[in-house]
Parts: sequence; C-alpha cells; structure tokens
Amino acid sequence: MAYRDDEPIPDQTRQIAAAGLLPQWRPTQNLELQAFWGKRTVKHKRIVPTIYGSAEHLPPRIDARNFGQEWAEADSFAEHFGALANAVLADQWIVRAGVFHSRSVVNKNFADLYLDTQVDGLANHVFVAQPDYFTASTSGEVRVSRAFEGQGIKHRLHLGVRTRNVRARYGGSDVVDLGEAFIGRVEPVQRPEFSFGPQSADRVTQWTGGVSYDLNIPGRFESSLGIQKTSYERRIAHPTQGIARSDEEPWLYNASFSWSALRKVVLFGAVTRGLENSGVAPASAINRGEILDAARTEQQEAGIRYELKERFNLVGAVFDVRKPYLISIRPAHMCKSAMSVIGASSCPLPAR
Repeated sequence: MAYRDDEPIPDQTRQIAAAGLLPQWRPTQNLELQAFWGKRTVKHKRIVPTIYGSAEHLPPRIDARNFGQEWAEADSFAEHFGALANAVLADQWIVRAGVFHSRSVVNKNFADLYLDTQVDGLANHVFVAQPDYFTASTSGEVRVSRAFEGQGIKHRLHLGVRTRNVRARYGGSDVVDLGEAFIGRVEPVQRPEFSFGPQSADRVTQWTGGVSYDLNIPGRFESSLGIQKTSYERRIAHPTQGIARSDEEPWLYNASFSWSALRKVVLFGAVTRGLENSGVAPASAINRGEILDAARTEQQEAGIRYELKERFNLVGAVFDVRKPYLISIRPAHMCKSAMSVIGASSCPLPAR
C-alpha cells in the first residue's frame, strides 16, 4: 500500500513474504554470540505513476487512485545476515566484533512518469524500464574497550576499526515517450518492446580507525571525545565513459558533555562531524540505482534541561545541522538525483 498525504492509494497492490532468524548462544558468562538472518521478497508490485509539475503551474488535484498500467509490476528481494560477538576479558577489557552482509536485488522495475503537468492535468507521459540491478554490502567492525576508575571518576577508552565494501550494478534502462496524457485517467497502453543497454559497475571501499574517551563523574558531569580517520574509495566502470574515481580521507570527530550545574538544572552540548552513506538514486532519476557519494555532515547543539517535577522535564536547545539532501534536476524532461547542502537552525522548547 502506498500513501499520499497519509491517504491509502487503492489498487497499489503487492505480494510480500518475509522471514527472519535471531539465534543467540552464551557458552560462558563472559562470552556472548549472536547471529541474525532476514529476507523480504516483493512480487507483483503495481507501479504508481509519479507526477511532476511544470515550471509555471502546479498539477491539479486528483482522486487517490492508481492509474498506472496493469502490466507495470516490479519484483525484488532483500536479504541481510551477520554475526556479533561480545567478550569480557580480564582487567575490565571488553571486545566487541561484528560482520554483516546485505544485498538488494531488483529483477524488474519501472518508472511511470508524467512530466511538465499543466493546470488542466495534461502531461508528457514517459515510461522507464529497468533491467535487473543489485546492491550488495559487506562490512565488519572490531572495538576494544577498557574501563577503569579512581577517586570517584569513571573512565572508558575505546579503540575501533571498521571496514565496508559495497558493490552495485545499475543502468542500461530504456526510456519510451508515450506522448501526451492526462493524469488521473486510466488509459491502457500496450506494453512496449524495451531494449536495454550495457550497465555500470560500482564499487566502494571504506576503512575507518578511531579512538574515543568517556568520562563520568556520577551525578555531576559526563563527557565524550572521539576522533576517526577514514579512507573512502569509489570506482565506477561506465560502459562508455571508462572508469571514474572518487577518493576521500577526512578526519571525523565528535564531542559532547552534560553538566549538572544545579540540583535540577543540567547543561548539555555536542558537536559532530561525520561521513554518511547517501543511499542510491531512485527509479525516477536518469542515474537510477547509482550509489550516491558519501556525504559529510556537521551538527552542533547546546541546551538546558530543567526538572519541573519527577519524570517531567523542560528542555530548551539550539542546534545547527548541515547535511546534503536529495534534489531533482530535470535536463531534457528527465530527472537526475544529486546532492545539495542544506543548513538548518532551530530553537525548540519541548516539555517531556
């Protein structure tokens, strides 16, 4: 079921099957092992059209209905599995490790696009068919922690390393112009004979190592400091443009504190710089299925928490967030997913 303004769209049907396992084993008091597996299969997913307005007009309101083609159905599956281990060693050493794998495969998919929609609902009807494509990711992490305390102060030191390898195959779509059509109307179209082209191969390799330190004076002060060095490499083998490369080696950091200035007053603050996965371009983009470049993000916040009564606090905070977001660029009546930077500042005063 799909939604538009929190309303269900009739005739957006699909068949979904999902299963999962989560076994755990604790052979000793100081060792815990856990594995997981999950799979989700989607069959016969009816494709709902996507409507784009023109530069001068918004499209008209239409009833919530699926007016797409009956033969436009998508099949896909996603699978995830991995294992975790926690071991408590002597002298308060703790080792945590994990390895994870996930893959997403789309066996067939379509994008039903209505472009440059006029005020009367007339639009350019374009259909995009995609050949099989996939994204697969394998990652692992090991973290070693040491806890110690003295004179009423608790300390914890963390050392960690993680790696990630992502592979993807995408592209080769065929675009068919079906002429003009009105949005909201069921107008059956005979399925075109699609002709797919060569695909791109995408690979991302990332290594990160870091250290962090936590300090805790119970009931008075808490703080955390961390720094990481990451190496990000991306290689794209285009069928016609050769190999494109993208490399980054940024320093990432985080710092936070919480201080009980008075009996019922807590001051807090944090600053973070990170490198986030940006996902893949959607089906309505001309670079559909492509892994988007990793995005650098920054966030700062500061605030105060006042305890009005037990389990009821008044919180005031200011924050500044800067991160890329997905935008659509429309050359030649099509859309390309890209990343732009947005900054947001706010001053909320929630009570909870």
